Order: sequence, then C-alpha cells, then structure tokens
Amino acid sequence: MIATAGLALTLSACGGSGGERTTGSLDEMEKVTLSFHVAAPAAHPTGVAVQGFVDEVAEKTNGKVTIEPYFSGSLLPDTEDLKGVETGVADMGVIFATRHPEELPVVNWFTGMQSLRSSATPHGFLQGSAALQHTFTTSEAIREEAEGHNLVLLGGHNSATNVGMICNKAITSAADAQGVRARVGGPVWSAEAVSMGFAPVTLPSGGVYEALQRGVIDCNMADPTTVAALGLWEVAKYYHPVDASAAASTLVAVNKDTWDSLPAQVHEIMETAMVNYVGRALTAGLDGYKAFAKGAEDQGVTIVDARPLNEVLHKHQQNHVEKELIESAPSAVTDPEAFIAEWRSTLEKAMDVAVENVGTEPADESQSPEEILEGYSKGADKVDLPRFLTALGTLK
Repeated sequence: MIATAGLALTLSACGGSGGERTTGSLDEMEKVTLSFHVAAPAAHPTGVAVQGFVDEVAEKTNGKVTIEPYFSGSLLPDTEDLKGVETGVADMGVIFATRHPEELPVVNWFTGMQSLRSSATPHGFLQGSAALQHTFTTSEAIREEAEGHNLVLLGGHNSATNVGMICNKAITSAADAQGVRARVGGPVWSAEAVSMGFAPVTLPSGGVYEALQRGVIDCNMADPTTVAALGLWEVAKYYHPVDASAAASTLVAVNKDTWDSLPAQVHEIMETAMVNYVGRALTAGLDGYKAFAKGAEDQGVTIVDARPLNEVLHKHQQNHVEKELIESAPSAVTDPEAFIAEWRSTLEKAMDVAVENVGTEPADESQSPEEILEGYSKGADKVDLPRFLTALGTLK
C-alpha cells in the first residue's frame, strides 16, 4: 500500500484555472458523485492509480465526494475522451492527448521529445514521473491549452519507460522489419516504427489481441505491463525492448465547471491525491515490469536483442528532437528551443532525484536482453516511494 504523501504539491494548472473557487467548506457541502472515465482496465497501472485516487478522495472528504470510475472505456469511447470531459459527460477522465493532435497541439508536440528520457529500470520510471508531473503543472502553454477545452489539468503519470514491441516473430534488424505490420499509438510512434522499417497500422486498443491472433498485424507497440495486462503475450511470443519514445500523453483532467463547483478544500484534497496517484502508477508500473519478467518464461516469451533496431531508431530520434521538433512547434510555443532546453534541464534534475533515491547510476542503454530482464525483475525493490513522493514537491 502506498504511503500518503506528506505534502500538498502546488499545481499551477489548478490554482490558475481562471475561475473563482467555490466559497463554503467541505463540512457545509452536499454529497456529490462524480464520474471518472478510464480507457484502461482496472488491473492496468492506470486503473490501479485511479482506484487509489478515488478511495483517497472519498476517505479525505469523509464520504462527501464519491468518484465512480468507469474502467475499460465503459463511459466514453477511446476517441471521445477529450470531448466527453470537456462537455461534462464525464466529470473527470484520463485523456490520451495523442488521439487529439489538432485539439491538443502543444501536448502532442511535447510528446515528441520523450525519447530524451532514460529507458533504465527503475531510474527511468522515477525520472519520467517527476519530470512529467513538474512540466504538466508548471507549463503555461500546456495550462492554457487545457483551459481552452474547459479542463483543469491535475497532471499526468508515468507507468513505463520506453515503449517496446511484442511480435509474432523475431525481428533482429531493420531489414527484417521491412513490411512487418506494427500497430502504433500515434504519430510519434508511427514515425519511429517507419525509421526501423516497420509498416505502421492504426487500430483501436480493444482490437489488438484479436488482430495479433488472426495475423492482421504482426506487432504491437506496448510496454511490458500493457503486454501482460492485455494478455498479448498469449498470442505473440517475441518481445523487443526497443527504445521507442515513452508516453507523455496520459493526462488526468477535471471538467472546469465541475472543478469550480467544488470547495477549495476538495481542490486541495484532489491535488494531494494526484501526487499519490503518480506514486501509485509508478509502483504499479514497476510491479508490472517485475511480473512480466517473472511471467515471460511461463508464457514462452523470447526477449529479442533489440540493439540493431535501436541503432537506427536513435538516429531518427536525435534528428527529430534537434531539427524536426523545432520546425514543427505549434504557435502557442513561442520559443521551441527554450522549451526543449527546459525539458532537458528538468530531466537532468529528475534523474538526480532518481539516482539519490535508488543509490546507483542508471544502467547503460546498450544492454543485453538478459540485463534488461534483470532490471525489470529487480527495479521495484530498489525504490523508496515515500521518499520519492516527498522529492516531487522539491523539483524546481
């Protein structure tokens, strides 16, 4: 069980929402029930984090605020997450920004620089979690983008490092990947798949299992936890730990009208619960990697040496960050070079937090399959979570 963070993280996205906070107190308010859209199943790290958030808010408000999570997209279709929370069909939700590149251009552009994060386990988990929460709650451009869709952004989470690839055959080089159909989750990963030789395919997450089973696709880009949670290793037996960009598009947002209807005390409770949400997602992700390492052998999964694929992928990622991102910055980002430099600086500070927490430097990126699997297996045991949650509030 996660220890409750002994701090109230200042979230500029909340405090700067532009609306007047409701007067009155928690004691005076009537009981309310809020809906929470979640595309992931309850057993996924996202689902685990959401359930913990729900339980904490109920406890801290003495039952005045009940949040009902709708897992597995049972309230909103995947493609309607943004519009659903914006219009109040759902009071809250986990929104995947990569589904909405036109509506959320700044966050999608920001997603394109996630290859700068470490893929080491557990260091990359800690680094990504701290850096993302800091940026999502301090970036003026991101806050304004959320406000434009009637949203208050509580932050984001990180339950994985790099996005790997589960396939129905071993792909050991870019030549092997030519014409191999790989389901991807958005433009960033589509370009990365192409750089490695794959033919990207867009497909709803709910159809991936059957598509792999029937041979409609050959591979699916996914981290180890997602592979296990969706049972993909039952129908595809080759996992490639490529360094495809980590995700930065999983946003936790509240409908602004709902937010403004709640007392300031509830805002503060939710803000603190969001810090613990980050911790729960981190813990569940690390546990998921550990379970993957343990279950891969039982499932007959082969960990393929992805270093030849990573060699071409890293060249693409470097060019993307150093050239393409600067040229493709949305109008709301007035100085893209400064934004990227700030992200690099935030990642450096977040890695300092990770190293201090774990007590060692991160492993070299050019690891063998055996070394990678060992990191998955032991990463969760090296993290001091309460200490990390406290450090979240000190990242400046």
